Amino acid sequence: MESLIAYWTGRYEQAARLAQAGRRHWAPGSIGARLASLEARALAIAGDRVGAVAALADAERSREAMSGHDEVPGIFAFPAAKQFAYAGTTNLAVGGREHVQQAIASAGSAIRLYRSAEDDDQSVGDLFAAHVDLARGHLLLGDLDGTQAMLGFVFDSPPDRMSASIVRRLTALGRELGGPQYGGAAQAAHLRERLQHTVVLAASPAAHPPELPT
Repeated sequence: MESLIAYWTGRYEQAARLAQAGRRHWAPGSIGARLASLEARALAIAGDRVGAVAALADAERSREAMSGHDEVPGIFAFPAAKQFAYAGTTNLAVGGREHVQQAIASAGSAIRLYRSAEDDDQSVGDLFAAHVDLARGHLLLGDLDGTQAMLGFVFDSPPDRMSASIVRRLTALGRELGGPQYGGAAQAAHLRERLQHTVVLAASPAAHPPELPT
């Protein structure tokens, strides 16, 4: 929890250190995969590409080493779908074509797993995050059609279901769509306008839901 709080308050290196500290204490279940994934995501945002990739590999090994399900389910568990969502965000932050393609694959896996899960095991926040990551992944590959398709889930969803972290992601994506590399393309401009409209609606006090770190 301390690592999550540090991450969402912009203290990425501290978030990584706290996750590393937790990893020194062995425990059964999915906590090892969670801590390694937290470390990977924080290191990637902090600019440590090598460390992030290594931590991602540790998360995968921890998942493979699990001997069964978590004894305590619910918010204390770290389902595979969430791990894929973290991996998508991490690979996007690492950057480079290969990692962007891995991010697209991971985010897609997260969406498929969440959609096939029981209602109690679905995470609206992770579904939004994975769709935004997919959209940004396609954008980084120069695929505006793919970006538009992935944003369909966001545009079709009620703004009051979007957390503050999703609003920040959408705002950042809108800024990227305004970049010079898109040369004022009509499709990019249209997507940016729709994102700005969605952000305004989602950021209004009436629409803003309480949010737990994730």
